Amino acid sequence: MPQGAPGKAEARWRVHVEKWKTSGLTVREFASQERLSVQSLWAWKGRLLGVTRPVSKPKFVPIVVTSKETKADKSAPFELILRTGHTLRVPAHFDAKALRRLLDAVGGG
Repeated sequence: MPQGAPGKAEARWRVHVEKWKTSGLTVREFASQERLSVQSLWAWKGRLLGVTRPVSKPKFVPIVVTSKETKADKSAPFELILRTGHTLRVPAHFDAKALRRLLDAVGGG
């Protein structure tokens, strides 16, 4: 969309955001339908409505233990593979609070 005066851009995007709110569509669907930039619609939506793009919560899967724990198992590190593709290698003796802070920081908590 061509750029004009700042007030005009805000007014134009306010119309788009209001139209999106009543459309029942996702931001991506609405932007595609209206030939708008998805990123710009998210940015203006956040600016005008005071919201930010949602961060999806990680989904955890159950772990099934197939053998009894041994002393060797207690000293073995383990890996967490996050939805983002990042792998965290966690030593056997770790600080749970530090791990929680790390998971929160990388979006895995």
